[in-house]
Amino acid sequence: MYRLLTSFVLFMVWSICVQSQMYPDSYYEKINPEVFRPSLMAEVILSQLNKHREDLNIENLFKHDILEKAADDQALYMATIEEATLKNKGNKKTTADRMKLYGGTHMVEEIVAKANCFNGKEPRTYLEVAEEIVSKWIMKKKTLLIIDNQKYIFAGVGAVVDYNGKKVYVSAVFGNHYSFNAGSKLRNSMDVPYTTKRYGLKPYDDKICKRCKKFENIEQLHKALSVKDGKVYFHYNDNIKAFRKLIRNPKDGFAIDIVQKNQYNCIGDNIVDYNLITKGVLLKPMFAPKIYKKNMIPGEKLKDLMVVIGTIPDDIKGEYELNLLVIQDKHVCKTITKTYVEGGDVDYFNPLELIPDTVSIPTEEVYVPKADTNTLYFIVPFEKGKYEYKPEDIEPLITALKKPDFIILELTIAAYSSIEGSDETNLMLQKKRAESIVNALKSRQKDNFISQIKTDYAWENFKNDILATKYSFLADKTMEEAKEYIKSHNLLNELEPILAKHRYAEIFMTVTYDIQGNKEQAFVVDKFNRTITKDDIPFAFSIQKYIINKVVEKIYSASAATNMSIPEENRNAPFLINKLYLEKIATKNKLNDDYCDRINTLHLYAPNNPYILYNKTCCDVFHCEFETQEEINKLQNKIDQLYNTKIEKKIVDQLNLDFQFKMIKYLDTTAKPSPTVQKAFEKIKTIVNLDENDWKNSLELAQLFIKYKDFNFAIKLLDPLVDNPEVSEEFLFTYVSLCSLYQPKLMSNKFSRALERASKMNPRRYCELFKGDKFSFQVFDNPYVKDYYCKTCVK
Repeated sequence: MYRLLTSFVLFMVWSICVQSQMYPDSYYEKINPEVFRPSLMAEVILSQLNKHREDLNIENLFKHDILEKAADDQALYMATIEEATLKNKGNKKTTADRMKLYGGTHMVEEIVAKANCFNGKEPRTYLEVAEEIVSKWIMKKKTLLIIDNQKYIFAGVGAVVDYNGKKVYVSAVFGNHYSFNAGSKLRNSMDVPYTTKRYGLKPYDDKICKRCKKFENIEQLHKALSVKDGKVYFHYNDNIKAFRKLIRNPKDGFAIDIVQKNQYNCIGDNIVDYNLITKGVLLKPMFAPKIYKKNMIPGEKLKDLMVVIGTIPDDIKGEYELNLLVIQDKHVCKTITKTYVEGGDVDYFNPLELIPDTVSIPTEEVYVPKADTNTLYFIVPFEKGKYEYKPEDIEPLITALKKPDFIILELTIAAYSSIEGSDETNLMLQKKRAESIVNALKSRQKDNFISQIKTDYAWENFKNDILATKYSFLADKTMEEAKEYIKSHNLLNELEPILAKHRYAEIFMTVTYDIQGNKEQAFVVDKFNRTITKDDIPFAFSIQKYIINKVVEKIYSASAATNMSIPEENRNAPFLINKLYLEKIATKNKLNDDYCDRINTLHLYAPNNPYILYNKTCCDVFHCEFETQEEINKLQNKIDQLYNTKIEKKIVDQLNLDFQFKMIKYLDTTAKPSPTVQKAFEKIKTIVNLDENDWKNSLELAQLFIKYKDFNFAIKLLDPLVDNPEVSEEFLFTYVSLCSLYQPKLMSNKFSRALERASKMNPRRYCELFKGDKFSFQVFDNPYVKDYYCKTCVK
């Protein structure tokens, strides 16, 4: 017991010694209100704030004079009125007012506090007071959010003791490079100054802008912009359903902010006013009703959107960039600049791809197209008195057959005429009509063919049709008697509607199909349709597998799928899922509700078909909202069961990866991953065979997340390791590219350090980042980045 107690005392003494070594001796100085040291108090509070941020792997805050002046003003005012408050008076009423007074902007946040200088009669140390104040801030959600906000890299702390010397009042103002506004005074030096007009637009509002946060990878909307002939086009067709949720109300919309490169010259400050909601020349906003009304792509249901969203002013002559402003209820909720992301060399699986069923129906042979013969039949109606028929008269009738290209081998024409007229005239008309049809058909091909012409009256047709009229008695007469009756009673005009139907030719063609070159597709699809109609299921399946290969190889077009005629029956489920698969890959469409509705129907047709089940599970992953752990577990079990089917493991791995990535996207909302997210992360590492936790594997995993467009998690993987001296060139260039998606990262000192290290590893590659096709020149809002680039790359 004595030994245990001795060990404990020694440990406590050691702990106190270690703690005393953590800070300078001045931090333990007791406060004397008469000679209070505000700069020391500010220093100790800033150190405590940074200690907290370091525990969360957030960059340290650096002291800034302008922020400190604003904080000093507020601390003095609070000590004067003996109240901790964010409000002041006169031209210093708000934090923004005080910042503007000293040449700053409103892009700051402030927190305040007060603390006793004494414990009873015992004076407290500067460290004790600082620890109390920072602890109070950390315990409150509102102030904690400000302290933990990674976009802040600077702080100014002011501290003043009240008149009675009892309490110290503290203000801390947080900011970044957008908090300072030296270049705004240079506006009039530009040929085309930046806009100060707002068009009624309002600043960001967290409550109103919630829908922006829900729109996945909203930064990618910038890729919808293009400029042609001075007009700015917005063309989007990626996720229309989500887009309609984002831009749905009358005051939701977009605006274009044209930022000129000469606002960011190497010499001098950036010519921007960060107090404004825009940086450049603002074009008139376009709101939802007009966006949808002006859509240039027709269609009752919105599937594709292209609209002219603005026009570049003629007086803008030099280089410029377009910023896309996303507007919600007239508030600018998001300003999207040009971004780029390094893809890396990782090549695993394509996300959420459907698969065909090529094994459910046994086939004895591998299909190879061979031209076969067939008999085609169609009718050519004759116009009264007309006997010359040209190719253009016949072609629509052949097209209506919907048959692939063919070569005629034999032709038989049975030409019929109505019963009126003389035998000599009718015979001559029938023969001329038939001969003109033969000639018209011969002109379609090089090879000659055997032809046979038969002529006759359509007497039987007449007898059948006349029975339904008041002249039904004519059916009992001979043809000559009927002709004479019609003539003598002047019935030709009255009976013309019936007689007109009896002037026609029946065409019988023995053909062989032309399967040369690109004509093969139409023949094979027609062969498939004829075969499935005959219920030759194995042979039809063999043909469909051949079509699948040709579409995958991009030899056959999307019409190979759309022209398949497959009866909607349970037994045809494998054929139908393959048709759907071909439609999707041939048109390069993404998985959507329409495909999933059809897949769910096919699953009802064939619940035990593993390929349809796989595709249905793809849809389940596509629609999953991850609302409960039960839902997650149920879907994971479905995916795991697919490993026990005939489907290849690597294909099920693909679906499993999609599920894990999507789960992380939905649930990864905090700095510390939840157990479910961590489990998903471990499963991903297992699937791609990554077990060790080092920067190389973090890079490979990040590149996987980039491939699946989860940029947020990708940068989270890399961020803690950026300052590791061993990381590679590829690591650094991947990291800085991801930063382009996140404005706070671009303003960080870590981004500046990473770029500087990248430049030393590959100077040429570093300089190429700023040539226009990768980084936006607006990264120069970070003056450290701008200064280093100008020294390194500008000769």
